[in-house]
Amino acid sequence: MKVKFFSKIISAKPSWKLHPHEAFDCGMENEINTWGEQNPTVVIKDIKQTLAGGGWTALKLVITVWYEE
Repeated sequence: MKVKFFSKIISAKPSWKLHPHEAFDCGMENEINTWGEQNPTVVIKDIKQTLAGGGWTALKLVITVWYEE
């Protein structure tokens, strides 16, 4: 079994709100979908996500994909 990590740092906005045109995942969904399209033999076994930080620090989003080829 293999593991692939995807991570992003999501900076806090001064207004503490995301504007409607901004995706919360900062493009991570597209990154994961592109990886899947480029690796058609991958069989995903499990996916986990972690979100850490907040308050006065930037949020850190990590998605871990366990897969077999």
